[in-house]
Amino acid sequence: MNTWQTYHAENAYLGGTVDIAWLEVFREVAARGSLTAAAQALGYTQPAVSRQVAALEKATGVRLFDRLPRGVRLTEEGRFLLAHAEVVLERMRAAADGLQALRNLEAGRLRAGAIDSANAALLPRPWPLSGPCTPVSACPWPRGPHRSSSAGSATGRSTSP
Repeated sequence: MNTWQTYHAENAYLGGTVDIAWLEVFREVAARGSLTAAAQALGYTQPAVSRQVAALEKATGVRLFDRLPRGVRLTEEGRFLLAHAEVVLERMRAAADGLQALRNLEAGRLRAGAIDSANAALLPRPWPLSGPCTPVSACPWPRGPHRSSSAGSATGRSTSP
């Protein structure tokens, strides 16, 4: 399980670790009012959904649903947690989208370094992009003695005096 999937709540009011998947299941059960309907929508079995809800209830230390003869209904604690779960899930979705954009070079920062005259001649303004606007900064090439970046530091500066 990676760090994107769990929240360790040792220093919070929750009594344990909360898995992001539990929040997704919780949100689906709340939206559908039924463990069975949520299971069908998520492609899980009903017992798997029930176990995940029970695990979330154990981790939070509260009952999130009233079990009814036909379905479930959020408790006051469940309504409170649902509002926060929606925010957490949206932020995780935005983080995943942002990371994907960085991987696809659709977002991020490009730094180009050259001598001042080359910066003016080689880097057009505005920088042409095919995707969303990506910040571009031009910085002067480091002054002083230089070696190739394999012989010096990552900036290309010489490591000798």
